[in-house]
Amino acid sequence: MGGQSTRMGSDKAFIKWQGETLLERAIAHMESVTSDLYLSVNEAQYGQLKTHYNCLKDTYPDKGPMGGILNALETLESNLLVMAVDMPLIDKKALEALVTCGLSSGKTCTYVDLNDFWQTLPSFWQLTDTAKLKSYFDKDQLALTHFLKIHGHGVRSNGTSTNFLNINNPSHLN
Repeated sequence: MGGQSTRMGSDKAFIKWQGETLLERAIAHMESVTSDLYLSVNEAQYGQLKTHYNCLKDTYPDKGPMGGILNALETLESNLLVMAVDMPLIDKKALEALVTCGLSSGKTCTYVDLNDFWQTLPSFWQLTDTAKLKSYFDKDQLALTHFLKIHGHGVRSNGTSTNFLNINNPSHLN
């Protein structure tokens, strides 16, 4: 979560898509794989959500997904399965494949399509990558793709899946 939602015009987590909010849908997808669920949220979201969900308040505001992932790794001190709230078509099989990849390879894992495009989210992050990720962060190198190409492991996707559809602006809701 935690994003600015500038293209959408309002917080994507609370946007309705096919009868439920993107947040409700994301939680259902994640709960199909794990019961240990935390939301990475910005200051405003924290106030709204902390009484209903396990929330990690962003300690690195305005630093994008890398800041949220780094905060979660540092706070929870465990491997992480991460997805964006705006991916309503991700499925259990796709998330489980990342966990399997991460546990078997010992590397941070994400999807790579047939054109070698690294899909940074969803991804499975290794706790052992925390120091490496922090060194990128400290140098203000916030591009997850750059980090993943060097330190991650790519799970091949067929490139035609709708799993990675992002709802980024109001026209995507139709």
